Amino acid sequence: MGITITSSGAGIYNFPKDTTSRVQPSDLIVDSVSSENITSSFESGGLKFVLSLDGNFNVDQVLVGSTVAEASSAGSGTLSKSTSTFSGSFESLETKLYSIPKELIPVTSFDKTLDDLELEWSGDDIFIGDREVPQADTVHGYAGNDHFVMTYSQGTSEKFRGGDGIDTVVIESESIHWKLTPTETAWNSFTREADLDGYYLTDTRHKDTGTYGVSGHVLTAVEVERIEFTDLSLALDLDGAAGLTVKTLSAVVGEDGLSNRAYVGIGLDLFDAGATLESVCNLALSAVGAETNEQVVQLLYTNLYGEAPTEEVARPFIELLENGIFTKAGLAAAAAELTDDLGVIDLVGLTQTGVEFV
Repeated sequence: MGITITSSGAGIYNFPKDTTSRVQPSDLIVDSVSSENITSSFESGGLKFVLSLDGNFNVDQVLVGSTVAEASSAGSGTLSKSTSTFSGSFESLETKLYSIPKELIPVTSFDKTLDDLELEWSGDDIFIGDREVPQADTVHGYAGNDHFVMTYSQGTSEKFRGGDGIDTVVIESESIHWKLTPTETAWNSFTREADLDGYYLTDTRHKDTGTYGVSGHVLTAVEVERIEFTDLSLALDLDGAAGLTVKTLSAVVGEDGLSNRAYVGIGLDLFDAGATLESVCNLALSAVGAETNEQVVQLLYTNLYGEAPTEEVARPFIELLENGIFTKAGLAAAAAELTDDLGVIDLVGLTQTGVEFV
């Protein structure tokens, strides 16, 4: 299941809270019921909270006047969208669009445990904060391939922890404006300590302007594999698909491989989809036209050591292929695994900068 959540006038926060909600399901009274919408509200001290649920429901009009807890226990169906509106001393709108309808289940509390949140946000989710009245967003993607669209909070940075899956930060401007800085002290909303490895993404246009402090606006990214700018993207998972892509291109394509953003993008797509190193190396060999045993050995050796092998040096490797000890793709995969050890690539250095792709 995937969820798109948009927020207006309030920050997005989906970590377990330390305190319980002041408003409970038994406090909200159902105002109207149909097969497509259930609306309930709560009023106190000049403030009003309205919860509107859209979907496909099996309900009865007798639920009007009951509490949300009673109505959810009596009704059934699926939920496609929920909208929460606050009015009074401030205004706020928060909408969740469920890309796959969610089963309507009895509500016992608005306070969700970690297990509840992991289940709810386990799909491929999209988080978009308010662009007009920005607030600080602290978001956990949990499982799934999630996207976090950065908006600018006033004076406070955004924080996105991707969790499991291939998670992406979306920056709606060009990469030239941003500085990527690795950190070992990113904020952990579970432990309430700065104990996570991650990155700070700083919009240098706002540095020393006073709007977002002396450092400029900062987004903290933890467990994030991709950063998507308007002109290019960065892959950060050098211990995963990005690392395998870099190794493959360095061994098979050579020095020009890493500078070709399109090649990097193709490699990432393949490894993200579950392709093996050997299978991708096989595709890469075909792409560069290395067909014979001699061509494969010549290519791999030259890319690893910076010079073509002599006939005497090449012969043992050719015999490995001729005797079936290695396939061409298997030998290329073995060469790819050597690229970091031999200094052909610097995975630690690339971890600091990311790998560009389109």
